[in-house]
Amino acid sequence: MKFRCLLCFIIITTGFILSACLPNGSQPTSTQIDAVAIYTQAAQTIEARMTTEAQVTAVLQTQAAQTEAAQMDLAVQTVSARITQQATVNTVRELTPTPAPFYPPTVSPNPSPLPSANCDRADFLGDFSPTSDGIFYPGEVFRVSWRFQNVGTCTWTPGYRLEMVSGDFRGGTSMVMPDYVRPGQTIDLNFPLVAPSLPGSYIGYWNFRNSSGQFFGVGPYGEAPLTIQAYVYDLQEGYSYDFATNYCGAQWRSGAGMISCLGAGNEEDGLVILMQYPVLENNADTGPTLWTHPNNSNNGWISGVYPPVLIQRGDRFKTSLACLADSPGCDIIMQVEYENSNGVVQLLGQWREIFDGSVTNVNLDLTPLTGQTIKFIFTMIVQNNQPVDANGAWIFPRISR
Repeated sequence: MKFRCLLCFIIITTGFILSACLPNGSQPTSTQIDAVAIYTQAAQTIEARMTTEAQVTAVLQTQAAQTEAAQMDLAVQTVSARITQQATVNTVRELTPTPAPFYPPTVSPNPSPLPSANCDRADFLGDFSPTSDGIFYPGEVFRVSWRFQNVGTCTWTPGYRLEMVSGDFRGGTSMVMPDYVRPGQTIDLNFPLVAPSLPGSYIGYWNFRNSSGQFFGVGPYGEAPLTIQAYVYDLQEGYSYDFATNYCGAQWRSGAGMISCLGAGNEEDGLVILMQYPVLENNADTGPTLWTHPNNSNNGWISGVYPPVLIQRGDRFKTSLACLADSPGCDIIMQVEYENSNGVVQLLGQWREIFDGSVTNVNLDLTPLTGQTIKFIFTMIVQNNQPVDANGAWIFPRISR
């Protein structure tokens, strides 16, 4: 509209100018008419160009508006799609049940058991082996007797097996299920094993395997293996007496009174327990170990008197002394005495053991006692008024040649 007004203004102005140039009452000449026509055509051309430019501008503005609107629509659709997708994910998460936690075994054998839901599951009911102390001679044959209950939903068939999946034992390392064991039933599995031929500490892991070849163990999630631990003697040393495995032959007492063996005591009154693989302050591998703990008193003590032993030429008393790993306040006196046939008690050796990450090795010559029948006396005494941490370990105490 503003462009048309401008054009009218130009035409009117031109008319006034031409009129002014003519004398009064005279008619315009052809040249003057041509000039007016030229100015009129020019004005029309300018108007056409301005109209075209206005139309182009309007088209461009319309396209820009349409583009902007399309972009806004796309953005809205994208945000809406993302919101819908996230809502769908959240709905799926809410509808999907949280799986039960999985607790791996302390030591994972190879292959790892892969329980199939609740189908194959076993409960270990006990070890009824004739020799359960786990101390053997090289190559010794021993029997294992384990009792299990089928706590799964599938029946164990003769296609099931009990297999050693890792270890150094020989013998019954793969045993076929001798009968059908339905859910809820129990079974005793008995099989022979052969101890390794070299001295040292050993461990073997067993798992069940179903007829499909899938392994499973025991425990709440069916992932824990069965284990056998063993300590093999070094026969070259020629032991004549082992105080660890014979500890129940000794009479034990503490400041609170008499103590029975087999761990029947308690930490308040004192206790003595045979341990196959204790965790010591230096974290080293060990053999059979006596854990002794006095009565819980600042001057607490525990002592064990062994049956008489005949000392022969070349005999030596050997052991290692340490604190248990979970007893940082351990500070104790550990001593060995002997009583001869006349009832006279003599000190053989005394050592102070504290929690310092090291172990005290003991190797005493018994030659002066050759030919005598003596009673060995093991004693442990609290030193630092911390009886709770007074946990001493007698590592493989023995008489050897």
